[in-house]
Amino acid sequence: MDRRKADDKARIEDELRDHIGAFIEAAVELNFEPRNPKLDEIARRHKVSPERLRFASKRLAKLFD
Repeated sequence: MDRRKADDKARIEDELRDHIGAFIEAAVELNFEPRNPKLDEIARRHKVSPERLRFASKRLAKLFD
């Protein structure tokens, strides 16, 4: 089980790293608000996962504060 979690974590980190620009642009468009009602639409437009965008927008908000 630990190996699977490590693999999942690595896959998610790779996706975030590979698409960091898209996540930042989408988070800015969301105003860094993970509960924005347009999150799914914005995620689709930037071709990123809505769940990961929700997570990334919370984290990025702290960095850009």
